[in-house]
Amino acid sequence: MHVGGMFHKFRFWGAPPKGYPRTYNFCLIMLDMSLSLLIPVLEAFAEEAAAIGLEVNWDKTKVQALGTQPPDTETLDVHGHQVAIVDEFVYLGALTHSSVLSSYDIHRRSGLTRNAMQKSDNCIWKSRLSLSTKLKLYNVCILPIMLYGSECWALSEADTRKVDALDQWCPRSILDIRWYQRVSNWEVRRLTEQPPLTTIIQKRRLMLSGHLVRMDESLSQQTPGEF
Repeated sequence: MHVGGMFHKFRFWGAPPKGYPRTYNFCLIMLDMSLSLLIPVLEAFAEEAAAIGLEVNWDKTKVQALGTQPPDTETLDVHGHQVAIVDEFVYLGALTHSSVLSSYDIHRRSGLTRNAMQKSDNCIWKSRLSLSTKLKLYNVCILPIMLYGSECWALSEADTRKVDALDQWCPRSILDIRWYQRVSNWEVRRLTEQPPLTTIIQKRRLMLSGHLVRMDESLSQQTPGEF
């Protein structure tokens, strides 16, 4: 079984070392590691942290297995603390699911985007602002919510349909078009001159691919601490 990632929350106890923040978060990734090997690694990790005045908050420590069958147990016993094994967790704004499918993050992003649109309905979309101003606010304030991390998505047909549905719902809300008015998608696109979200996502993925292709090969052989 591959253990894909652990999320740790640390807090200082006693007097923290000079120059260190009192609390901080970070993500630790371990690949090709079985649960039997993971437990002593976490124990050694806690001991090393204690040596520099840090204490592991085990309640916020999570273990996730990526791309494999779920483990038989729901928790790990580490130093007498129960560490939960989870199917998904959100780190730095992106949701990672054990299935490694993008559908879960897309569904979450879609919900966040719709919520932001609805909260802005009366103050922006139904206001007397010009259409060009509304579209600028949409591109600056709303689209980044949906597109965050989209360069790493692997879109299935179902994911594409979900993105397309949101792509039509948002401009229709801006234009205050109701379902019974029978306005075509082509007409909505003509009025807003907005590129399709799937096209934007494809461009972002290509840009990321270009960065990776042009990256210095020596960087891929370095550990994070060597950057």
